[in-house]
Amino acid sequence: MGSAVSFRGQSGKAWSFQRAAADAPWARSPGVAIFAIPEACGWRVFRVIELSGKPHDIQPIWALAEAERYGASAVFVALEFDAPVRKQIVADLEAGFRPIVSSGVRAGQVIRLAHHAGARNWVPSTSGNFSVRIDHGSCAVTASGGDKGALMPAGVIKCAIEGQKHPRESAEAPLHYMIYRTLPEAGAIAHVHALPSVLASLVLAEHGRVRLSGLEMLKAFHGVTTHETHVDVPVYDNDQDMDALAGRIEQDIRRAKGPVWGFLLQGHGLYAWGRSTPEALRHLDAFDYLFALSLKLKGIPA
Repeated sequence: MGSAVSFRGQSGKAWSFQRAAADAPWARSPGVAIFAIPEACGWRVFRVIELSGKPHDIQPIWALAEAERYGASAVFVALEFDAPVRKQIVADLEAGFRPIVSSGVRAGQVIRLAHHAGARNWVPSTSGNFSVRIDHGSCAVTASGGDKGALMPAGVIKCAIEGQKHPRESAEAPLHYMIYRTLPEAGAIAHVHALPSVLASLVLAEHGRVRLSGLEMLKAFHGVTTHETHVDVPVYDNDQDMDALAGRIEQDIRRAKGPVWGFLLQGHGLYAWGRSTPEALRHLDAFDYLFALSLKLKGIPA
C-alpha cells in the first residue's frame, strides 16, 4: 500500500484510504475501494465499491477494468471488516462526490429498463434514456450517447433532481427531473422511440391527446380496474428546449384530475413511468401494445 489519502463524504467525515497498485491484491481483503481519474487539481471519483474480501469474488476486478477504459488510473483502498460500516462509507462518499458511475441496485434497475427496450428495438442508434429515483433529491440516469440496448454500469450516472447539472447528462434529462419533482410517487422512468409510439403521436392524436378506450389492456395501468374506461395520453409538440418543454408538461400534470403514467412527444417518442421499475416496465409494455392495436384498427401497420 502507498501513501494515505483522506476522502470526505457528504457527512463531513474524512475517511482514510491508501493508494494501491492496480495489479496488487487489494481486492482480497474486506473494505472499500475508490477508482479515480487524475485531474489538474486532484482526483475525479469514477466509482466507489464495497469489497467483500471473498477469495472468488471477481466483481472488483471487472469494475476496475471498466473504470480503466474510462481513464481511471488510481485505486484507493480502505480496510474495513464490518459490513454495515462498509456500506455506510460507500453511501457517504457517493453522496458527497457524485461519482461518474452510481453503484448499487439503482444502476442495475436502469440497465434492466434499457436492456428491456433494446431487446424490442425501441431505442435504435443512441436514442432513449432511462432513470430510477434514488431518493427525494437524486436519481440514477443514463448518460448521454451510447447504445442503450447494450448499456453498462459506466453509462449510468447519479444526478441531482434539482441543482447543478452533471457534465454527462443527456439533453433530455430535465424531463426526468421534472417528473420526479412533480410526482413524488414516480420511481422509474423510460423514454423510448418505439415505432408504434411515434406513429401514434403523428396519426392518432386529436385535441392534444391520444385516447385509448374500451380495451382490457388498460387494466395494466395502476389504478385502472375496468376496460369500460379511457386513458388520455397527452401529446406535445417536439421541442429542442427541454427546460421550456418540461415547464409546459409540468403545468399539465399538476392540473390533471387523475393519475398520469406517460406522454408522447410528436414525431419523437414516449415517456412512461411507474412507482417502481417493474411497474414502469408494465406501463411501457401496455402503451406499446395499445398504440400498436389502435393503429392496426385504423389500418396502419405498426
